[in-house]
Amino acid sequence: MQNYYHKEAIQIARKMIKAFFIEKNVDSVLSYVNPDKFTWIGSGENEILTDIDDIRAYFQTHCNTVNRAYKLISEEYKLGGESGDSCVVIAKIKFQGMNDRQNYQSSLHFSFYVQLLDGELKVSHYHVHIPIKRNQFNHAANFMINRDIDSTNELLQMDLQYQSGLLSRFLNSSIAMKSFCYDLKNGLPYCYVNQPFLSLIGFQSLKNFIAQDKISSLAHIHPDDQQRYLQNLKARIPQPLILTPAQEWQWHASYHIIYRTQTFDKAEQTVFEFGNVLTLNGNPIVNSFVFPLERYNNYNYPPPYF
Repeated sequence: MQNYYHKEAIQIARKMIKAFFIEKNVDSVLSYVNPDKFTWIGSGENEILTDIDDIRAYFQTHCNTVNRAYKLISEEYKLGGESGDSCVVIAKIKFQGMNDRQNYQSSLHFSFYVQLLDGELKVSHYHVHIPIKRNQFNHAANFMINRDIDSTNELLQMDLQYQSGLLSRFLNSSIAMKSFCYDLKNGLPYCYVNQPFLSLIGFQSLKNFIAQDKISSLAHIHPDDQQRYLQNLKARIPQPLILTPAQEWQWHASYHIIYRTQTFDKAEQTVFEFGNVLTLNGNPIVNSFVFPLERYNNYNYPPPYF
């Protein structure tokens, strides 16, 4: 495929993203697809649509919902591969939450398979993917237990889902646990959650949790309590964080706070959270336990914030 078509294919991908996330124009999105054979693959389980009318209805249903919750703040496009009459365009898009989601950001990757049909470029496959970064919580969990991290070095390359399942069995705990990066720009993104924590915030499995794109830990804290939660952490994290060359892990502070959770299929709950602030090579990580305060949830007393 000639370079001219490469540039045009990237422009088509950019126009499709703009039409959906900025212009909210589903008809414009579908004007670039192959009407005879088009497949859309979503980020959730079994989200595969091939009927153009079903795809149109799905896009129309979700367009306004997505645009009320997020706004596009950055985009990057590149060529992922090519053949004589086709190419793949990959779009990396970052979004900023709006309204009660304004404290965190999220990302999506899109793959467009573009074919040259009768001298015109058309999109035949459109794939939406939620990127999940590899994390290092396995070191943090073992550190919390006995500060002996050598035995878990082999776990570093495991992905989020496998780590979480393994650590949940290893810890064998009925206490809700979470770990997140102290990254204010990205809304304190999760790097580990266990099954009791998922149940606390209304998810049956890690797979469903990831599919919902709620990777910012602030997404599950009541909007009215988020700023107080952030201020509580800031007050307990010394600045600057200094590590000696020989020290990979370092403990800095403990914290505790009471706040209300926010879920999308369960009523808000008042919880007590206790955690530790650690650093790995200068990167702050927060590990915490979360306990529901049943007396306040059952009797609707005002929570004793501190």
